Amino acid sequence: MRCFLLRSFVFTFCLGAALSVRAQSAPRFEASASVNKVNLNSSFEVSFTLFDAEGTRFQAPDFSDFDIDYGPATRINASFVNGKASSESAYVYSLRPRRTGTLTIGSASIQAGNTTLRTKPIQIQVQPGKTTARGEAFAEARPSQQKVWVGQQLILDYLIYLSDPDWTVSIAKESDYDGMVAVPWGNTTQGKERIKGTEYNTLTERISLYPQQSGKHTIGPLHLDVMEWQRDQFSPFGHSSKRMSIATEPAEIEVLPLPAGAPADFTGAVGRFVMQCEWPKTAGSTDETFVLKMTIAGNGDMKRVEAPALRLPDGLQGYPPKTSEAPAPKSYEQQTAQRDIEYLITAKQPGDYTIQPQFVYFDTDSARYVTLSAGPFSLKVSPGNNRADNEQEASSSENDAPRKRAAWLLPTLAAAAIFVSAALVFFLLRRRKKMPAHEQSSPELHPRERLSLAAKYLHTGNTEAFYTEISAAMYEFCGGQLGLPPSEWTRRQIRQAMSEHGYEAALMDGVERILQAAERARYARMDMSASAAETYKMAVELMEKMSIRSS
Repeated sequence: MRCFLLRSFVFTFCLGAALSVRAQSAPRFEASASVNKVNLNSSFEVSFTLFDAEGTRFQAPDFSDFDIDYGPATRINASFVNGKASSESAYVYSLRPRRTGTLTIGSASIQAGNTTLRTKPIQIQVQPGKTTARGEAFAEARPSQQKVWVGQQLILDYLIYLSDPDWTVSIAKESDYDGMVAVPWGNTTQGKERIKGTEYNTLTERISLYPQQSGKHTIGPLHLDVMEWQRDQFSPFGHSSKRMSIATEPAEIEVLPLPAGAPADFTGAVGRFVMQCEWPKTAGSTDETFVLKMTIAGNGDMKRVEAPALRLPDGLQGYPPKTSEAPAPKSYEQQTAQRDIEYLITAKQPGDYTIQPQFVYFDTDSARYVTLSAGPFSLKVSPGNNRADNEQEASSSENDAPRKRAAWLLPTLAAAAIFVSAALVFFLLRRRKKMPAHEQSSPELHPRERLSLAAKYLHTGNTEAFYTEISAAMYEFCGGQLGLPPSEWTRRQIRQAMSEHGYEAALMDGVERILQAAERARYARMDMSASAAETYKMAVELMEKMSIRSS
């Protein structure tokens, strides 16, 4: 403790001495980087250091070509050598480049007394390649395929290589899956691998991705922090840590649209599926209810699997099916799931009937639409004891159903229409104030309508529907403003088009933040309800600014 107090006193004394004689040297403000050549997605530090002066109003340069891991962190150093005192105060950032090429870090400024000092720009050469040298730690992203269909399961393995088994790994920044539904497997496998004479301990994380839109997509880098623990006799804990930052390379995936010519019963299932049906009863009366049980299992996105329409012969009455999901056995290669469906069927009149259920899906192996059939199942129906009463009740229920639906549907639709209309008028009035007269007759109604729906869902607390509408509104609005076809409505394509059209970085960053928040809420299963109101406000402001700019 006394040693610690002594060192603190010496540091304070030196700092005070340095500041007291800072007039001996002219103040300087300089920028430096830990490297001048770096691999894509690896991190480096840049420091803005003020020498021999006290500074205020520090202003960092534009970091639009970089992701900021942390910063600014402040560092202070003072020395007193041969009767000459000096001091340094630095603002430090850890940066990761977003693209390859020669990137420039602009000038930073600071106020030193009555003088404003500025640093010189720094150029960083960014090259593709591994994030760190093999021999310490590195990570790779390995997609199972480079080309998939919309809705097809894509397996993504993250492999982490560590030369020391005692190092610990944590996620610094998650990957951007660019509009793909991400389903983690939830387990980490460990192993060993020898590369060029060096043995590595490996950690493997597996994720299933389901692309939702055709086009070229980029799986963003996964940023990791690797902590190396070292013995340190000067540390009060007996050890110290050294952090290494590593990241995977981006992975390009081409998502193909499903071919034309889909059967009328196709509802969107993509992958490989099997279907099983149970028909317990083959005979009964008009007093009874019959149950058809169907199980669909496969490796596709179960959100795209709807209960097939059951085509019944005249004389049989079907009701909306009851569905439930259950996990299917998981193979090593892919995740599988199953959907259990129950159809309730009644007979209006006696007779002999035949039922043949079918399920249509797009087979990714053969690249064609496949129809699965079960049965045919036979049913012999005899007259029941309460046939007349049943028919009268069924007829009465069918006649009353529209009136009952109208009783609750009309007020609901009226309230929704009032809310949507009010929101539309509000947005259009704001738009009209800022638009030239010749453009007021044709505003972008479709994205505005989606914004109004988003406002409704925000008010009712339906976060998932809110982010769905916000995402659709931004994609449609930006696509219309930039002249992009729907096949190119991705975050990367929109940012690139905005850059080509000369939009400022703040607008591009704002659009990207909104779309990224929507993707996290919809695809990564993250709770984004706390930021929904701010996201809505930002979307409105960005649309207004982009509309004004293009008018």
